[in-house]
Amino acid sequence: MFAFTKAGAKKYLLGFSIGASALFAPFAVSAAGCSFKSSASPDMRAIVAENGGFPIGDDMCAKLNKNNLRLDFSGMATVLDGVSVGWASVTISDLRTGLTSSEHSMNTAVNARVASMDKAKALTYEALGSAVRTLDLNKAMAALKVEIAARKR
Repeated sequence: MFAFTKAGAKKYLLGFSIGASALFAPFAVSAAGCSFKSSASPDMRAIVAENGGFPIGDDMCAKLNKNNLRLDFSGMATVLDGVSVGWASVTISDLRTGLTSSEHSMNTAVNARVASMDKAKALTYEALGSAVRTLDLNKAMAALKVEIAARKR
């Protein structure tokens, strides 16, 4: 549990992995010429669009496509007690089975100097980029492979 107050908080970034699931709306996105399947809430899609596109590298994009995977992400921007907060969570799903990996990456960004929804949305995009960079795609793919095999038994 995190408690933020304007007096005590400074801008910082937290990163950790979680094993949770969320509801997503599917859509296709592109990053630097590479298109991939993705799903997110309408609010997260808007944040990605407002910031010029999805923060993903060509290598990850190619690996998602090669392995028939979808990148699922969620997050939120808010202002709490005068502190701008943005968080994002990222995982993968198999396009053939619809199963989602138990491996996630989540990041939270906080700024106590500027309390606004615009800042919170920018922090959410920052957190999304960090979550994408810290997602261990190979580990997430391995976990997904185990989950798919378990369903076939």
